[in-house]
Amino acid sequence: MLFLISGVLHIRYREGYYLSYPNLLPQRFRISLAYAVSDIQFALALAFLLDDFAKAAAVLAIVYLLLETLTIIYASVKRISIKRGNYSGAGPLYLVFKLPEQFFLMWWVYFFTYQSPHLLFK
Repeated sequence: MLFLISGVLHIRYREGYYLSYPNLLPQRFRISLAYAVSDIQFALALAFLLDDFAKAAAVLAIVYLLLETLTIIYASVKRISIKRGNYSGAGPLYLVFKLPEQFFLMWWVYFFTYQSPHLLFK
């Protein structure tokens, strides 16, 4: 559900996500990237539901979450508000909440895919 909801939010708040990508990327690439990331998230959500693709999806999800962490750091330093699509965001204080959440999500994906997928059913 996390990747499904996040994919929808990338479409809904595309202007804010567009701003959160570094200026090193060309403008038209950043616009396309906002939509491509939502497609990637939809694909990950589907892949986690299919047993044959779950482990590959976990690796891709962790790589995606690492790259997203870099984007979150960039956006917080630039004070980007994703919802408003402008530069009125919370700033670096946002990282106090968001960085631990990102690392928890990476651990969660790894743990429940590789370590103990049936731990809850023993």
